[in-house]
Amino acid sequence: MLTSIGNQLQTAYVDESGQEQKNWMFVAGFVGNDDQWRTTATAWKEAIAPRKTLHMNKLRFNKDCQRRMLERAGVVPKYCGLTPILGGVRQSDYEDLIVGTAAEKLMKGYMCCCFAMVTNALRGIPATDRLEIVFERQDEYWWMTDIAMQVLADAREAPDMLLPDGKTSKLASWKSVPKGSTPLTEPADYFAYSLLQLWRDKNSLRAQWCKPISEAFDYEGLGAIMDREMIRPIMRQGHMQYLCEEATRKLKKIYDKSKV
Repeated sequence: MLTSIGNQLQTAYVDESGQEQKNWMFVAGFVGNDDQWRTTATAWKEAIAPRKTLHMNKLRFNKDCQRRMLERAGVVPKYCGLTPILGGVRQSDYEDLIVGTAAEKLMKGYMCCCFAMVTNALRGIPATDRLEIVFERQDEYWWMTDIAMQVLADAREAPDMLLPDGKTSKLASWKSVPKGSTPLTEPADYFAYSLLQLWRDKNSLRAQWCKPISEAFDYEGLGAIMDREMIRPIMRQGHMQYLCEEATRKLKKIYDKSKV
């Protein structure tokens, strides 16, 4: 699929894992073009058969056939030419820095992960390509995600997040889809869940069974896993605060327009 500005429109399907706690959480997924996603849809269906769908939070991890299925499914994104994208953080590592500030409500772990994932994905895709992001819908966070993506789309300070004209954002569009509405979010669900297990306890059975999808890419991807030493300077230097303030301004504009 070609755009009128960039050479190619790439699509990212992403999901999250661990957002209900203040421990590690991840937002992750894969980027690819239309042909790669068509190939993925077919290969994924074959890999998880006889299952019709794969939802990691429903998997019991108690049968060897499940382990073998995860091995098959884990190599599908790599085989189909997709690129992994990810953002990870532990909210407890920075929460004390934002308590009582305007950032406290907006800078949940989910939002930090989204910023890290999307900014690095935009920088990592080819210079003339644009990116569409398909989130699996999170009702609690979607309004914030929508505003955050608009902030990134409007940003003009980072040349590597813009097309060569220096004016047009590489972030073309974003949307959310209901959980279970497309199988293309299932690899993202697996990937985010795998990262969560690996970072919480790499020796656990779930981490070991889920590692094929991360292992296929040599544990690399576009994004950032922000440990305590990384996230605290980011918060102190005000990068997230700036994004928060921009999001707050946009939210106020939306509210003001709604009253007209």
